[in-house]
Amino acid sequence: DEQGVLMLEEFKNKSKKIVYEAINFIENLEPNVVALEDLNSFETKAGKGLRALQSMLESELRKRGIKYKKVDPYNTSKICSKCGYKKGEVMGSIFVCPSCGYKADRDFNAAFNIALKCYYTC
Repeated sequence: DEQGVLMLEEFKNKSKKIVYEAINFIENLEPNVVALEDLNSFETKAGKGLRALQSMLESELRKRGIKYKKVDPYNTSKICSKCGYKKGEVMGSIFVCPSCGYKADRDFNAAFNIALKCYYTC
């Protein structure tokens, strides 16, 4: 169907734009290594789209000579990025540590933990 083809093309163009903006931002930071969440465990349609986006990002990182490491995201949303306390089930979009009281956006906390995992294993 022609409309589906147009929508797919629009999605690809937007994806490329996002990747190039991210790469330019990363390049300006001049990092030693970039930590990427390993998305191989995502099996949903959204996960497949994220993996495709990550694949484009990885390709562009390689082209520009920027090192990256895929990090296993296991428990990154449950561990406090400030004190290391491992919480049980995480509910909602705000992470609140019962041990030290640290509050942060759940995704930010997980992303910070991914960066920490990369730092300690690179």
